[in-house]
Amino acid sequence: MIVAVTGLTGFLGYFLAKSLCVNDNIKIKALVRESSNLNFLEDFREKISFVYGDLSNNQSLVDLVNGVDVVIHAAYYRENGLVFRGDIVDKRSFLEINLLGSNSLLENAKNCNVKQFIFISSCAVFGSIDPSLPLNEKHPLRPDSIYGAYKASVESMCHAYFLHYGLESVIFRPVAIYGKHPDPEKQRWQTLINNIKDGKDVDVSGGGKIVHANEVVQAIMNALGNSSIAGNIYGLVDLFIDEMEIAETVKEITGSNANISGSRKIQKNIMINNMAKKLGVNFRGKPGLRSYITDILSS
Repeated sequence: MIVAVTGLTGFLGYFLAKSLCVNDNIKIKALVRESSNLNFLEDFREKISFVYGDLSNNQSLVDLVNGVDVVIHAAYYRENGLVFRGDIVDKRSFLEINLLGSNSLLENAKNCNVKQFIFISSCAVFGSIDPSLPLNEKHPLRPDSIYGAYKASVESMCHAYFLHYGLESVIFRPVAIYGKHPDPEKQRWQTLINNIKDGKDVDVSGGGKIVHANEVVQAIMNALGNSSIAGNIYGLVDLFIDEMEIAETVKEITGSNANISGSRKIQKNIMINNMAKKLGVNFRGKPGLRSYITDILSS
């Protein structure tokens, strides 16, 4: 099986590369920019064929999908590195690159007779949540950010290319992703964990729904080549955590004398992950989160 991937140099891409490259039955083509940092893929470079370009370069998209069986689309252009909750100043460029680029990727995949298209969407597609309805894959989409609207729009295009052209689409909607990465700056709660470890006083107030990168990768790997799930959407969420609990866990493990102040964050809406469990995703829960914190502390 030949798998084309966008976003392999991103945070999730590192974990995805590790799983794809250990499978001798999978060959990988990756879309990367000339300026991309490939250091974290160094151990896998012999198994990856790199195509240089981006979502705005149609020829690079043609080269990427030509002759492949599956496309995994996880890349998106971020304006000046802003996270999706930040305001997007140049909305035209953001949408031209990400939305039209995703459409070009779908169109080229269809023209090259790609069998399956896996899109890494986001829980940001929900936006405004109706508390009277279950927060599952059937909940209405009312995004409250340009990022969420873009993801929801690409989801719609995936459905259209599946229903009209037969390009088998699978959509994953992960919440905030965490995991131990070679670049500590990319790791969630790194500064908080270090500060408490060093005995520094902290003030915390954040929190939210999380899922480990390896659980997202497990969902992707279980979906590869599986025609029976074509057209499906999967919410990927493990648990809700508030940063006060993260801080208390670090203090307990390290015996730190840091003072922890702030407020706890309460979960408003429970996101249901039954579909993902049926796909075979094994969520690690709080023991897995504690293991992650332990790994960070020992590195």
